[in-house]
Amino acid sequence: MKPFRSAILYLLVAVALGAYIWFFERKPIEDPAQKKTRIYDLVADDVRTIVLSHPGAEKKADRVPVTLGKNAKGDWEIREPGPYEADNNTVRNILTSLADPGVEEEIESPRDLAEFGLSEPSASVACLMADGKSITLLIGAKTINGQSVYVKPHNRTTVYMIGVATHMALLKKVNELRNRVVYATGYAEARRVVLSRPGRERVELEKKDEVWHVRTPAGTWETADEDETRQLLNIVNGIRVQEFLDRPDLSRLGLGERNRGMIEIWPSEKRPSVTLVLGEKIKDKGQIYLRRKDQPFAVSVVDHFDKDTDKKWADFRDRNLMRFDAPEAVRLKVSKPGASLVYEKNPDGVWLCPGRSQANDEAARIVDALASTRVQAFVEGISAGDAGTVHPPQAAVVNLKDGKIREFRFGRRRDDKILVATPAGRGHFLVFPNAANQIENVLTGITASGTPRP
Repeated sequence: MKPFRSAILYLLVAVALGAYIWFFERKPIEDPAQKKTRIYDLVADDVRTIVLSHPGAEKKADRVPVTLGKNAKGDWEIREPGPYEADNNTVRNILTSLADPGVEEEIESPRDLAEFGLSEPSASVACLMADGKSITLLIGAKTINGQSVYVKPHNRTTVYMIGVATHMALLKKVNELRNRVVYATGYAEARRVVLSRPGRERVELEKKDEVWHVRTPAGTWETADEDETRQLLNIVNGIRVQEFLDRPDLSRLGLGERNRGMIEIWPSEKRPSVTLVLGEKIKDKGQIYLRRKDQPFAVSVVDHFDKDTDKKWADFRDRNLMRFDAPEAVRLKVSKPGASLVYEKNPDGVWLCPGRSQANDEAARIVDALASTRVQAFVEGISAGDAGTVHPPQAAVVNLKDGKIREFRFGRRRDDKILVATPAGRGHFLVFPNAANQIENVLTGITASGTPRP
């Protein structure tokens, strides 16, 4: 019985080994018939000019040949009709489709090209190379099932059948080739932004010593909120054209002297500013008219661009103005009327306070809460008395390694937030009460001298 079991075991091992070799080690047999057929040995970087002709197009405007060429920077542009900026990815897709069109079938030297729609081609794609050579692909009729298209090189007799998807990639109308990025500027390179709205004071943002600042109504400058500034530039960078409008009636579209607003951006110190003009809304499409002053045409974009860029100067005030690096704190004093505690960090980085066995944990929690305090709202026109910050219910003073001081005077509460003032003359702010609550917790039952209340 034992030899029988051993034989079964050996058999199972052999089967497992055979299965492994079959599925993981066996190399597939290459079928020469499956080798890709290429019509041209095309290197995309060698192409300098492309001409797309579509004489069989239904609309007269689409029958005008489109000529594309490379500018000095190596980017594609539409030269005729135009000039317009071209979308580099779309043009590269045309060249990729030419280099690898996905040939489905070859017909050698057919007698009658008319059967394939190639005696009078409906379209063609021509490319001029850097060495002066050129190629032209003639595009004919679709197959009976409509899933493929017949094409032929102009100087050969062979007809090829390619997929309709490749055909669509090759034949793009002029507006399908245009660059749909309204404006692109790098956050790091941008130097200045001005937002204007009719009947409202304009918003000015400017980068000073690589830090963004916002101009106040009093004419002074204060540090701008980095997140808000970055978001504004990201919104401008992210907007895309929905429709192009050549030879627009600017007044009718609300893009003339009377407009919805303007955004002027200085992209760098050496380049001139670019101004975007916002026009009328297209209500039934959820779009809005827009134009760049340096371009002769207008466009439409999604209408939330209007709302997303409708900002006041206060929207850019720095909401992180009270923040600091918590590990840099070396001394902390917390107080409320009739009670106070002082914590100091020893050379080993441990917080100490006489009579407080949990001093390190207490001080670390309070410092972390203060360091991460972010303004939720700016409160204008309120006095220290009305805010409750003359004799604050909770207060804190933080000394940093570099000698700087952060002071917090917490006042009255409003719903789930609390008013706070700093001695820097920046006014009052609403913040979440986490730090104030931490201070209140450690001061409960403490006297002004820092000893437990009897």
